[in-house]
Amino acid sequence: MKTSFDDFKISRKFRMFFQRRKYLRLNEDFMVCVFLILIIIYRFRFIHPQHIAELFSCSNEEAWNFADKLVKRGYLVTKHLKESNVGFLVDGEGTYLFSIGRKGITFLREYGIESCSGKRSKARASSNLFHDMLALLLVLKNADELRVSDFYPDFYIGQETQGFIKKPDIFILDYDDRIIWMEIERTPKAGKRLQLF
Repeated sequence: MKTSFDDFKISRKFRMFFQRRKYLRLNEDFMVCVFLILIIIYRFRFIHPQHIAELFSCSNEEAWNFADKLVKRGYLVTKHLKESNVGFLVDGEGTYLFSIGRKGITFLREYGIESCSGKRSKARASSNLFHDMLALLLVLKNADELRVSDFYPDFYIGQETQGFIKKPDIFILDYDDRIIWMEIERTPKAGKRLQLF
């Protein structure tokens, strides 16, 4: 895991706000909500309004409206993936995801974050992108049951696993600072592939 003092401060603040997320109101607690969304995008590269709805226990319509508000204010930018045909679709017109806008970058710099996560790529539909977005959605949907206080995608951690063939997709920290490794598998494994898993 990244270990700079700024990362530690950011993680502490994220954990505090994330545990209060269900009590936050999108407009009344605007800057706290912006902080949570931007840190998730910093770690996962993108966010979808379904994630925002799960994060703050609000309706999909409220989540879309809030995402649009953040775009208008410059915190987020919209990425339209026309070629996408799986998951997070809008009326068959592809996928709309949101990433960090100019004002969002400035906001993160105030917390000592100069660059985005290690797995940067242009927004394009891919099974890896869909996989990451699905993993994020499952963490948010199960956050209460798993007692999640913080979470990171595998590529954000950036460390090699020793003695393991497969690195988990998500590293979750619970309230007791225990690590839960979550693996999302969308393809069936059989034979030799099952043995390697």
